[in-house]
Amino acid sequence: GEEGGEPTDPQQISSSSLGEEGPDSSRETDRQAVIYELYTTEVSHLRTLWVLDRVFFQKMRSVLNSEELACIFPNLPKVHEFHANLCEAMKKRREVPVVQEIGDIMLARFEDAAGQEFQEQASQLCCLQSQAQELIKNKKRKDPRFAQLIQECEASPLCRRLQLKDMLVSEMQRLTKYPLLLDNIIKYTDGEPPLLEGSFSSASCYETLRLPGQQSLQKG
Repeated sequence: GEEGGEPTDPQQISSSSLGEEGPDSSRETDRQAVIYELYTTEVSHLRTLWVLDRVFFQKMRSVLNSEELACIFPNLPKVHEFHANLCEAMKKRREVPVVQEIGDIMLARFEDAAGQEFQEQASQLCCLQSQAQELIKNKKRKDPRFAQLIQECEASPLCRRLQLKDMLVSEMQRLTKYPLLLDNIIKYTDGEPPLLEGSFSSASCYETLRLPGQQSLQKG
């Protein structure tokens, strides 16, 4: 589990639930494949957040003050908890051979009060990116102990050759992926898409996920 060891590797998740039978088997297989991608990429993102916490945040507490930690890793536990809950809900939905609906899971987390809370938490993690990168760069230059620690952390096999700066942008990258994946699920859904999936994939979805500073981050 995430609390103890390393989370499940998405490459180890079986794709055996992809539907292959029925009159519209090709479209349904495509639809199940996108749902499978939504789930495995969520697992992968959750793992990245776990690595940020265990490999970087926990070790940097010895060389950074609370203000510096808050700049680089703001709200990391809260954002991790959100994605862990979403991942668990998706995992339960995949216990049946063919997943009928997924939009309700997304709506439960992105709309109303829950959505507002998540937007506030994620926006802090995303919007301090430029300050965080600047802080890391300056600190590496001025503090040899910090530079050495970063090097040791990034050498961990858990990082899979990714640097801290690569992982810090993962939340923003993940948020921009949701509407694209949901749109693809709608595309392969025959007839009228379920109300919940349709509403999540509409323009309001993009509004919900539009965080302050998103445009500048995407350009930078």
